[in-house]
Amino acid sequence: MRMADVPGKRTYSFAVSTFAGGIDQEPDPQCADLGKSPEAYNVRTENGALSRCGGFGRASKYNAEAGRVMQIPQLPAGGRVIVHRKPDSDILIVRGTEGEYKEKYNIMTDELEFETVALMDCKEPTFAVNYQTADSTDLIYGSPDDTMMRISEGKTWVLGACPKFYKAAMFAERLFGVGTRAYSNRIYFSKQYDPADFTESAEAGGYIDVMSDYGKAVDILPFENYLYIFWQYGITRLKAYGYQSEFVLSDCYRCSSQIRRETVQVCGSRILFAANDGVYAFDGQSAHKISAPISGFFENEPEEGMASGYFRDCYYLAMHSGRYEGSGNNVLLRFGLRRGKWELYTGLCVSGMFTVSAGGFEQLLFTGEGGYICTFNGADTFNGRPIKSKWVTPMSALGRPDMIKSVRCVLIGAQGSGRLRITVRSERGSASRYILPSGSRRIYRIPIRVSGQLLSLTVENEDGSDFTAAAPTVVFTCRSCR
Repeated sequence: MRMADVPGKRTYSFAVSTFAGGIDQEPDPQCADLGKSPEAYNVRTENGALSRCGGFGRASKYNAEAGRVMQIPQLPAGGRVIVHRKPDSDILIVRGTEGEYKEKYNIMTDELEFETVALMDCKEPTFAVNYQTADSTDLIYGSPDDTMMRISEGKTWVLGACPKFYKAAMFAERLFGVGTRAYSNRIYFSKQYDPADFTESAEAGGYIDVMSDYGKAVDILPFENYLYIFWQYGITRLKAYGYQSEFVLSDCYRCSSQIRRETVQVCGSRILFAANDGVYAFDGQSAHKISAPISGFFENEPEEGMASGYFRDCYYLAMHSGRYEGSGNNVLLRFGLRRGKWELYTGLCVSGMFTVSAGGFEQLLFTGEGGYICTFNGADTFNGRPIKSKWVTPMSALGRPDMIKSVRCVLIGAQGSGRLRITVRSERGSASRYILPSGSRRIYRIPIRVSGQLLSLTVENEDGSDFTAAAPTVVFTCRSCR
C-alpha cells in the first residue's frame, strides 16, 4: 500500500501492488497490509495478480488391468473409500451400507466399476494400514464397531480375535492400535512380524495404558523414528523398537482445546492438526498455532465430520462454516507450508480426502456431493457449477485516520471473459460498478463516489467468469475530519 501525490492534481491514491498475501481475518485498520484479505475465496494469486482459481471435476485414475487412465465411477450408497497401495497402481476399495466393493475394469463396457465382493452391513472404516511383507503388499482395515479385516495376495481374511481399533499404524514390524470402545486410553501392539497376533505375552503382543485425562484417542502415526499418539487433550511419544521391555512412553504436549479427529497429517518435517481453537504445527517436541489468519473459522467449536489431507507441501482442511452456503464440509482451507499462506475455497462439499498413485504420479482426490470422487484439474467450473471468486482488501485509514477520503475513481488492469464487479466501501456506505474485460490486458478507469475515513476495495466475478486483475489503484481527495 502507498499514499502518494498524483502529479498535477490535488488528489491522492493508494494501490494494491500485489494480491499474494493470502487471508488475514484480523487486520488492524491502522496498519493493515492491503496485499492480505479478510475475505478472499476461490482465487489464485501466485504471481501477485488476482485470478479466478482452477476448478475441479470427476476424477480419473490409472487401472493396471485396463492399462490406462479411466474415470472413477460413482460410489455405492454410503461408500467410504479405502486405498490399497500396490506397486503398479493403487486399488480403490469401498465399504458401503450394502456391502464391500472393489475397483474392477469391465471389459464388456470398457469402464471402471465397483464390483461387489461381499454382501454385508459394513461399518464405516476409520483406519486402513498398508504394509509390505516378504511376498505381497497387504492391507489391514477396520473400525471400533467392526471386525478387523486383512487383504493379502488377493484374499480377504477376517481377524476376529483382534481388538477393534479407531486408528492403527505399522511401526517396527508391529501393528499398533488405539481407540477401542472398552479401553479408550489403551495402546495395543501386536507380535513382531505378525500384525494379527495380539496375544498378551512377553514374546508376542500387549498393551500400554495412559492416564484418562488425555481424553479419547484421535490418531496414531509414525514420525521421525518414533510413534506419536494424538489424544483429545495431548500428544504422547512411544519409542517402540526391539523387545517390549525396552518400550518408552513419554509425554510431549498437553492442551486444553480438544484436538479434532480426522485432521492429523504428517506434512514433511511437521505434523499439522486442528483443535477447537485453531490449527497447530507440531515438530515432535512442541506445538504452535498457525491459524491466526483464519481465526474466524474457529470462533465457535467446529462441527463433527472434518476431513483433511496433505499433498505437494500443502495441508488441506475441510470443515463447515455458517458464513457460506451449503451443508456438510462446505469450505476447504489450504495452507502452503513453504509460503506460510492460507487460501480458501467455497461452493463445494468435501466428506473425505485421500491420495492415489501410479507409476510415480500422485494425485489428491476427494469425495464430493452425490458420491462422486473429484479432483482439482483446472476446469472452468466446480463440477459443473460456476466458480464465484472474491477478494476484499481490509478497511484501512491509509495512514491518515484524521482525514476524510473522497473517492473519485478506480484504475485497474484487467482481462477476462465476463463481467467484473468493483466495489469501494467505507464506514459510511459503498458503491459498485461493473467492467467487461476483453481477452487482452488493458487499464480501466472506473468512476466511483464514496467518502469516509476508512476505505476498502472489493473485486469479484460475475457468473463464475474467468479473469485476471492487477494493481488496482483508488484515486481520492482528502479533507480534515475536524
